[in-house]
Amino acid sequence: EDERRIVEALWEVVRAGRDWRFVTYNGLAFDLPYLIRRSIYVGVPPSAGLPLRPYAPASHFDVMRVLSNWERADALRLDVVAALLGLQKWPPGMEGSQVLGLWRAGRVEDIEAYCLGDVRLAYEIFLRVEPYFP
Repeated sequence: EDERRIVEALWEVVRAGRDWRFVTYNGLAFDLPYLIRRSIYVGVPPSAGLPLRPYAPASHFDVMRVLSNWERADALRLDVVAALLGLQKWPPGMEGSQVLGLWRAGRVEDIEAYCLGDVRLAYEIFLRVEPYFP
């Protein structure tokens, strides 16, 4: 029930922002397909299409894919790129592999902090990288 409401709210935001440019880090391979699968599983039809086409950074700038010239084998993890640019990952020391354990421990706030930290970091990296790919 909660997930369904969250997914419905997501699609309302997507529908309202048709001129948006999606900025992600590995969003073409993970984030957007995951959102579509969750929509299918909870029975919420999409209100708009998501930009899933590779090589189209004008509608979806997947920072990881652009930096690797669209080659998955050349992709670097978010924390590695952040370190190369002198940026800090937040919260320090936290990784995606810890999320399930945090969930089981009921530490939802820690998961939220981790996810928000990754979103902010991906955007900071985008701001540094995007001028090189006009």
